[in-house]
Amino acid sequence: MQVDITEKKQNPFLKRIEVKGKVVFEGATPSNVQIGEAIAKDMKAKEVECVVVKQIHTAFSLREANFVAFVYDTIDARKKTEKLTTQERKKIAEAKKAAGEKKEGEQ
Repeated sequence: MQVDITEKKQNPFLKRIEVKGKVVFEGATPSNVQIGEAIAKDMKAKEVECVVVKQIHTAFSLREANFVAFVYDTIDARKKTEKLTTQERKKIAEAKKAAGEKKEGEQ
């Protein structure tokens, strides 16, 4: 997978860099996580969690996609602006439930 960043726009008020680019890939379209990891490596972000992939657009039968992503300066800046996805909410609920079961088992 090859990531080419075509446009960078600094947004100091939200403490992020807005990135647009193109991804060339083999096989199936890469997931948001895979593209986020590649962008984090390319942009030298401190952590992968600071990258949020907003859009991935592929054309029919082409092995390339256009993307829009945000690279935040810190995780706190990301948490202030981005809302939680349903998958993230489920993970947090499961973690709380598992922590509650551990506490009950210890008593």
